Amino acid sequence: MKTKEVIIKTALKLFLSKGFNETSMNEIAQEVGVSKPAIYHHFKNKDELVGAIFDYFTQRITSWGTQYFADCVTAEQKVKKMFAATPLFMNIEKVLLDDNAPDLPYSYNMFLLLMSRMMATYKSRISQDFHRTRDIINHMLTGLQQEEIIRDDIDPEALSLMMHSIIEGLSFLGELIESADVAGDSEKLYNTFWKLIKKENE
Repeated sequence: MKTKEVIIKTALKLFLSKGFNETSMNEIAQEVGVSKPAIYHHFKNKDELVGAIFDYFTQRITSWGTQYFADCVTAEQKVKKMFAATPLFMNIEKVLLDDNAPDLPYSYNMFLLLMSRMMATYKSRISQDFHRTRDIINHMLTGLQQEEIIRDDIDPEALSLMMHSIIEGLSFLGELIESADVAGDSEKLYNTFWKLIKKENE
């Protein structure tokens, strides 16, 4: 693993362990095992490091998505698998920091919320990933409409917003509600969502 990636993953782990404001560049350097000037060789400040974390997220989630949906033959299967991935979205740091990453006090979703409120440029960058996800969903649903599998009297953009909101909302609730069965609930919501949008055979 390259030093730059090690720095990014270490910084994210510390941010989710201690908090963004409570973590210094010096602490990140110590945890990585390099000098502070070595950190600044790659990132001139914490702001630039945060941007690199966002880019790392985009790369990792894209790579993960390629593998996760590799066995899907149809768009219908992709829609179902996206709902099924909700528990993972709730713990996306496991993808970013590898499956053996320890349980951390803060989630990546909490980190995103904090960053989006901290600086407008952060919010703009975070929005890019959410818009990208929405575009993927919209592409799947539009394809299903063209194949006459789902109803064509529903605006695909509105339908994409609904599906995206359901998945993100359930992921958020799963972090807050102790007894939440996110896997079971995501399956129920998929079944209801599909029943509502599936085109009835005439």
